[in-house]
Amino acid sequence: MSISSDDVPEAQANQRSQTSGIHEEEASRFQSQQAKRAVTAPLSYARLAVANSSRLRIRYRNSDKPRRVLRNPTTPTHLVVSAHGFIDHVYSSPLAYRKSLYEPGNPLLANDLVEDCCLVQASSGPILISAHGTQDRQLSAALLHDMKPRTLNRPWDRSRRAGASAVTTMLHPGMFASGGHDHRVHLWSFDDEPGHPPVAEQLSIRHTSVIHSLLSIRDTSHKLVSVGADCSTHLWDLASQRVVHSLKTSNTPYHAHKTDSPFCTLLEVAHREFQFEVRDHRMIPEHPAQRFGVYTPEFHGRFMKGDTRSHFLASGSRTGDVRLWDLRNTNSYLASVSCFGNDKVVQVIAEESHYVACSEKGDFCTIDYSIPN
Repeated sequence: MSISSDDVPEAQANQRSQTSGIHEEEASRFQSQQAKRAVTAPLSYARLAVANSSRLRIRYRNSDKPRRVLRNPTTPTHLVVSAHGFIDHVYSSPLAYRKSLYEPGNPLLANDLVEDCCLVQASSGPILISAHGTQDRQLSAALLHDMKPRTLNRPWDRSRRAGASAVTTMLHPGMFASGGHDHRVHLWSFDDEPGHPPVAEQLSIRHTSVIHSLLSIRDTSHKLVSVGADCSTHLWDLASQRVVHSLKTSNTPYHAHKTDSPFCTLLEVAHREFQFEVRDHRMIPEHPAQRFGVYTPEFHGRFMKGDTRSHFLASGSRTGDVRLWDLRNTNSYLASVSCFGNDKVVQVIAEESHYVACSEKGDFCTIDYSIPN
């Protein structure tokens, strides 16, 4: 059947109405399921509260936004790295702006967006490693005490797209791992001589799409978890130099997190109902995943990130809320708090006695919490 040009607006309206109806039906069904599950959940008196006296805004220009917030290993501060490469230093408790550490010369003309970053402890001091989605500068390294980024020569597959997409600090000092849009994973090592570039080793980890997240863990040995857009998660053992476990997720995973068990990893995935999965490495593939979440009409995406501490997970949302989960009982979240109105929460950072949340517009707030023993 053909549709005339006069019927197009009406057809589009009907399609939007049907799509809206589908989302409403899915939301209603999911809420009903959660209500049934919550009947058996124990009462919880966990509490989250935004500390109104501890707020901060970093003003960005030209559609720039925070990309990653990193804990400074030497002082009680955070490094805030923006998508366009600006780096700011903020005090964590109470929140207060300290200073700007680095401003790129022409961030908009360079089209050199930061996709991920991490801090590496080397003999010369902490080094900030940034992953860039461009060919000319795929990885950069900068000592914190001078903040003069230099480009690292990342070996890449020239038959595929250039750019690094994920980095993580390894448990050994002076080591980090990187993943790229070319599906490759490299292990990097700084030597003891200050100023020398790190040496890269390509790992035989097979992904068929961009690497989304890397995580260093230690269960029975030192391992690297690699998470790709191909729905594959691999565990590389550094001692035996091979992949010892692999698993497939039904939806694209975005991030990998540690849990209180060294044998379990939490994944953030692209799902409108169950955004989180806990996987036990010892039970692959027999043991099913522990899946949980809340209904959301849109996926969280690569650049929204929660954080774990002990058996708790704190996660943000596209509507400005932060939720606290107990991984021992995920029938329902323990508590939630509204932080930024309807502005998207791009990252939550777990501290010793509180959480720090960051919005897409550069707003920060401290979240106090109390959990019964």
